[in-house]
Amino acid sequence: MFLYSLKNKLIITIMTVILIMGLTATYTVFLYSKNILLENEKESLIIIASEHAQQIAAVLKQSTDLSEIFSQQDFVVNYLNNEERELQDEEVLSRFEAYNIGDNYSSIYLLDQEGTTLVSTDKSFVSNNYSFRDYFKKAILGGKYTDISVGITSKELGYYFSAPIKDKNNKIIGVVVLKMKPTIIDDLIINPYLKTSHDKLGLLAVIDDYSVIFHSNDKSKLFKSVAYLNSEILLEISEKKRFADYKIDPLDYEIDLAEIRTMDNSLFKNILSNTSNDSFLMDIVQIEGYPFNLVIIKNESELISEAVSISRTLGFFVLFSAILALIIINFLIGRHLKPLSELNKIVIKATEGDLGQRVLVDSKDEIGILGKNFNKLIEKLHKTLINIEKKINQRTEQLEKTNKSMVGREMKMIELKKKLEQKEKNED
Repeated sequence: MFLYSLKNKLIITIMTVILIMGLTATYTVFLYSKNILLENEKESLIIIASEHAQQIAAVLKQSTDLSEIFSQQDFVVNYLNNEERELQDEEVLSRFEAYNIGDNYSSIYLLDQEGTTLVSTDKSFVSNNYSFRDYFKKAILGGKYTDISVGITSKELGYYFSAPIKDKNNKIIGVVVLKMKPTIIDDLIINPYLKTSHDKLGLLAVIDDYSVIFHSNDKSKLFKSVAYLNSEILLEISEKKRFADYKIDPLDYEIDLAEIRTMDNSLFKNILSNTSNDSFLMDIVQIEGYPFNLVIIKNESELISEAVSISRTLGFFVLFSAILALIIINFLIGRHLKPLSELNKIVIKATEGDLGQRVLVDSKDEIGILGKNFNKLIEKLHKTLINIEKKINQRTEQLEKTNKSMVGREMKMIELKKKLEQKEKNED
């Protein structure tokens, strides 16, 4: 019976329309805000990545320039040309230590043509041979080089800046190396990022050409690769002894090394998780002049969390509005349909024979017109019934008179017949 009520039908219809339109509006707002927030987040991350990459490049360039300055110093050239040189020459060592302003370098050392350490601010490096290192191989061939690796001797991560040392005849006679502490980059880039960024940081990391992370706001991801590395690449990394005994495991991203190496600067790439359905946005910016890249990876769901929050709030508002609308609509429809309820009661009484009731209608809408016409119909029906009753009464009176007249005639006929019969008997 509930569903057949006109009032309930109207309420259900109106509420259905409100909910459908409200949900449609909520979904539209979600899609729009999602796209806007994604674009804004992308622009913000591009700016962050570019600024950090420039800052890192500036810091690295200072050390590169310093290594070149060392390579051109007369005291270094004279020391290497001295056939009677001694290990850990005090004059060379004191000058190296004087250049280590702010204690930014864990070691500054000098290698001969064979890669053996002659002088070092870290005594443990003296007499060790580092000819297998790329920074020596590149520098002894005449070029400046920057690399990062875990030291074989110190077991500590460091940036290595090397430059060839040439004599007056432009002959390479040795290599100078500066090992910069990685905390310099952490203090300049990573730590400020942790303090100033929002809660959903994502991954901020500096990677080498193999996508191995050596700086990160998430320390658990250090010495892991962003890309999947096959056995040949892992063997190549192992042979170079760049990361000591660390096992290079890949992170949970569906991307290979070739894709990372061919990515354009500040171009976002959508990548998926290997173990879940999560989608990530990755931005890579090359640190200009160096074989490193700064990478930012964020979960897309975290980037659009604000859009989801807005949609939830809007959805709650739609639901609250629908409930409030239900109460208001129920009251208004009940009020507007009240004449119909009264009309129905009067119809029932009319069917029972009570035609004296009238619908009290004040509205001027269709229900008001219906009520007035119904009153006219009842009134006309009432008059018709009264006229019919009058005519029935008149016919009844006429019939009664006619019946009385016929009865009188019959009585007279009976009496006359009796008289005739009596007369006939008397004559006999």
